[in-house]
Amino acid sequence: MRTLRMENGRPVVADDPLHVLRDLLEFARDWARLRGRRREEAWAEWFAPDGPGITVPDTFAATRLTDPEDVPPEWAGLFDPDVAEIWGLWTFHVGRAPDAAVLPGPELRHLLARAAELWRDLPDP
Repeated sequence: MRTLRMENGRPVVADDPLHVLRDLLEFARDWARLRGRRREEAWAEWFAPDGPGITVPDTFAATRLTDPEDVPPEWAGLFDPDVAEIWGLWTFHVGRAPDAAVLPGPELRHLLARAAELWRDLPDP
């Protein structure tokens, strides 16, 4: 599993060169707050194995990949949605392709739990 630490209140995730996992954590935190929901409650619902994920229009999406056709080509063959719970994450940009990451469900929830732990003592931005 990837490690997570905070620098100046922002998550830094190991092996996240495009910062898609950092974006997941920050958007999930902010999306819960904008919806008036407690972070951990919202995350438990959104990122449960059968959860809907989140979509921040034109900005970010995290969704469960349930069909091999859903897996981005660069990860085809590495992940089999028929065998494991796989999540696709995308940070969208104007004028260029989105940055993407694929993550097993247990690792996604591990990062969310660790972020909640680290943010617990920090004020919301």
